[in-house]
Amino acid sequence: MHLPSGYYVMQDDLIRLVQSRKVRNLRWAYRTTTQVKFFFNHLDTERTCVSYEVERWHPVANHSRYNMARVYDLYQPERFNMTLMEVYPLYDLDLCEVCGSYQCPYCPFYSSAPPQPPPTLLVLLLLVLVLLLRSAADGDL
Repeated sequence: MHLPSGYYVMQDDLIRLVQSRKVRNLRWAYRTTTQVKFFFNHLDTERTCVSYEVERWHPVANHSRYNMARVYDLYQPERFNMTLMEVYPLYDLDLCEVCGSYQCPYCPFYSSAPPQPPPTLLVLLLLVLVLLLRSAADGDL
């Protein structure tokens, strides 16, 4: 199973999955930098489902829409089945959703803040200044 960029699987979690015996005929599992590999005693006509947790370690956007899973016989690799799985939620991620930083200037999710109301004292000083300038312009002073 191909891992999406920026995502990681802990080997200890895979070992616990094998030892739990929740997946029928699962003999061993290990990870590489880009894949998770599962080894089975044998596969038969009954459906086998493997569920495991993948954690995001690095923020990455613009993922591929599909990930590849490949099943093959270890001793006859020419006999295989390759399946593309749609991972639309990863594909749909915007850079701002992944980044999660208030420092991104154009990010509507994290950098937008409600406008601050002007301080009352500053408004009063500006009002007095405008009145003084207006009365000076009218020649009242």
